[in-house]
Amino acid sequence: MEGRHLQVCDGLREQLAKEKEVGSERDRELMVMKDERIAAEQKFQQVTGELTSVNEKLREVTARNDELEAMKINDSSSAGEVQCHLLELQGKYNEVKEELRAAQLSVESKSSKIAQLESTIEKINEQHDGRMKQLQESSAAEKSAVNSQNAELLSRLENQLQSVQQDLENAREELKVAHVKMEGMESLQTKEATEDNHAREVAMFKNKINTLESRLRDNEVELESKLEETGALRRELSVVKGENEDLSMELCNTKEELEEYCDQFESLERKLVHENFVLNEIRRKLHNRVIQLSGNIRVFVRVRPLIESEKIDLTKQTIELTEPYKDRGGLNPRQKKYRFGFDRVYNPTNDQEDVWEGAQPLVQSAIDGFDVCMFAYGQTGSGKTHTMIGDEANRGLIPRAVEMIFANKREIESKSDGDITVKVGVELLEIYNEEVRDLLSNESGSDGKLVKINVNGHEAVGNILATAESKEDIEGILNIAQKRRCVKATKSNSESSRSHLLFTIHFDVSSTTREGVDRNGVLHIIDLAGSERLNKSGSHGALLTEAQHINKSLSALSLVIEKLQAKSEHIPFRDSKLTYLLRNSLGGDSKTLAIVCCSSHQVHFQESMNSIRFAAKASKVELKEGNQISV
Repeated sequence: MEGRHLQVCDGLREQLAKEKEVGSERDRELMVMKDERIAAEQKFQQVTGELTSVNEKLREVTARNDELEAMKINDSSSAGEVQCHLLELQGKYNEVKEELRAAQLSVESKSSKIAQLESTIEKINEQHDGRMKQLQESSAAEKSAVNSQNAELLSRLENQLQSVQQDLENAREELKVAHVKMEGMESLQTKEATEDNHAREVAMFKNKINTLESRLRDNEVELESKLEETGALRRELSVVKGENEDLSMELCNTKEELEEYCDQFESLERKLVHENFVLNEIRRKLHNRVIQLSGNIRVFVRVRPLIESEKIDLTKQTIELTEPYKDRGGLNPRQKKYRFGFDRVYNPTNDQEDVWEGAQPLVQSAIDGFDVCMFAYGQTGSGKTHTMIGDEANRGLIPRAVEMIFANKREIESKSDGDITVKVGVELLEIYNEEVRDLLSNESGSDGKLVKINVNGHEAVGNILATAESKEDIEGILNIAQKRRCVKATKSNSESSRSHLLFTIHFDVSSTTREGVDRNGVLHIIDLAGSERLNKSGSHGALLTEAQHINKSLSALSLVIEKLQAKSEHIPFRDSKLTYLLRNSLGGDSKTLAIVCCSSHQVHFQESMNSIRFAAKASKVELKEGNQISV
């Protein structure tokens, strides 16, 4: 509800802002139009002034033309006569111009003559000076004659010079007169050209004034339209403001209601979290009680299907309900029947999902903070490793348990809002020839055969506890186990596990703010090495030693199970490293699941019978209603 009101308010604010922008834009357009109108009026006034000035000049030119017409043209009232007069003036102007050019040439010629005369006078003076020097030595009569000649010559030259100078002055006067005439003619032509230019400018400005007046009228019409539209928008804006105020009041009321709902929700959430915590504790107790009522040691039997190499003789594909036929030398054959009861029995048609369905409650117990142990027991080649690990298409108990553990980790941490922390740790040990080895150590090499672990107080000492943040981390650890675990080929199995693999997951839950939350669950998943008959496996040398240690440790495990079922005061856990490490998982309040694997082939009847008897000891159940198997 609040979100809808906020969206409506935001939309109204955006619309109001847009309307303000439109009004501002229109105000700016109006101001621009007013400025253009003022500029047009000023331009019109300027053009009017210029037109007045042009008219005055035109009147002056007209008056001047009238004077010229009165002086030189009779009855020159028509425009044709004025034009003829102008042509005559142009001709006179050209004549004066030619006279001026001729006068200039005459002046230049006379100036050249004056220069020549001055040069001649200088030469005569030089000759006079020379003669005076000569005459100083001559007689007085000669000097007088020479002086008389010189005076006469000088007088003649001076007269010529004065005449030339007078001609020069006359030429200059004529030149001035010609200049005056030419300036008058040019002034007249300039006035006429100016009149034409002013007439064209006046016409151009008149056209521009008409255009501006037309634009001004259009702008005034548009302005009136914009003003009407702006008034309508203002009225609409006032209505929107009123609606916005109403919505604001409604929004305030909605916020108050929302705050009340949030307070109620937080209170209810705290209550539900507490109830969930209480219910989870009740579930843990009830689940543990159900497991206890079902028996802390639970036994499943799984019969694997035939493999390809066992399908050669079709008459011996499946195991009979009675023991195999024996030739009694003509006597009636007596074939014994054996019947056993277990918690669950899986025939060859059951898959990995069926086995996981039975084992899942025990994994939940480990998540709830209890010690849980699941191990696979059986002869070599009976399907123990397949049951525990499997492959990508048929995942075993270990990958399924890992997936469930991390799913619970995410669920617990997400529901706690960071108040609860879950840590998952992993151990990976191998018992080979009664030696405990750490397969996670980087110093163990590619086959993990260098790091040996001591056992003290039923616990491995010095091994690595790796932290895992996701199931991918544990998948990487399982790949290491597959590569480093001791696997060899025997006559009974081409890939026989020659060691016991102990895979341990620690599930630690802790909280710094809540009480009663801390718990530590441990899940041991063990893939035991297969028991084998020495005469069938053909073991010798190192294989023989391995087989002896394997059979010894499995016998010790069988003895411990037997003593536990008999409630004996002394339980021989120390007889084997395997039973010593499983001491906490096989006693006390721990939960144990034994998955006994056997073959359905008649050739393996005796080995399957031994495995079933071990399962019978562990379950302490015979002729139990429900799932039964006879071998």
